[in-house]
Amino acid sequence: MVPEGSCEELDKRNAESHNVTIVEAKKLHGFQNPNDWLYFLPKGLTTDIVIGVGERLCKMAQIFKELHHCKSIFVGCDSFEESFSRDAELRDAQAKMEDECLGKSNVQPMMQMADLPVAVGPKIADTLSVSLSRQGKEVFKLTPGILSEFADVTQTLCDREKFRILMAGHGHPRYFYKEELEIVAKAVAGLKDRSYQIILVGAAKGEHRGFIEKFHECGVPKHQLIIRSPPKDEEEMKRWLCEADLAIAPSGEQGFGMFGLIALSSGLPILVHGASGLGEALTDVPGGLSSIVESEDVTVWSKAIKKVRNKVRESTA
Repeated sequence: MVPEGSCEELDKRNAESHNVTIVEAKKLHGFQNPNDWLYFLPKGLTTDIVIGVGERLCKMAQIFKELHHCKSIFVGCDSFEESFSRDAELRDAQAKMEDECLGKSNVQPMMQMADLPVAVGPKIADTLSVSLSRQGKEVFKLTPGILSEFADVTQTLCDREKFRILMAGHGHPRYFYKEELEIVAKAVAGLKDRSYQIILVGAAKGEHRGFIEKFHECGVPKHQLIIRSPPKDEEEMKRWLCEADLAIAPSGEQGFGMFGLIALSSGLPILVHGASGLGEALTDVPGGLSSIVESEDVTVWSKAIKKVRNKVRESTA
């Protein structure tokens, strides 16, 4: 089910080829966000199971479940659409839901009400299993593999004059320290080399200067920064992936980290914290340990960044 007019004919044909029928929720006036039309279900629409992914869609799925008395599957994760949404309210809600799934809130009401709670990655799965054990609910752990949507990105390894590090932010500078972006900022500042650049993707409208100030506090000057709004679509994200030499997700608190998986799927070298959900998943993948940093020490991150750059130089020599 999608908002009316949000799908092109090509999208509909692709959906049909995968045995998916697209149903459009009717356009309603007075709603700024077309996704809110999904609260009002088309007449005659019935189903046996409703699946909600992310904070906002799980709320809609909850209404559908109550009206149609069907079974529900709710997925707790940071989806690409919510992580890089231009809707600041949606991204704040997504961050709140991940906190709940990681046990930073006493209850996970959305997951409690699901007939089948699904957790993306081992970290969220473990936390949810503990919090929902009293209800006798089994949590299904889903660890995604390579994302086919980004597997067609062609990475060209070359020793460029600038070494560009790609990171993602939740949109507002107030999340800067929560997401531990200062680790990368201080690591780059510690390298004392102007050829390193940081590309931050995801700054909300009007918040670019706030991020520049946060990086400046950590010793990174403006000329080593590129601050960008969320990508308009997957194609724009792919172009940005091609511009980068390395992607970093420094937070050990992250539930899974779709940004890191997107970068990994595109063939871009990545560095993630070992305590993150993606870091835990990579420990079981051949060669995955080379992408893991088990520290909050900025000097350790500086060395890891430099090691990736040297490896690129060696492979292109």
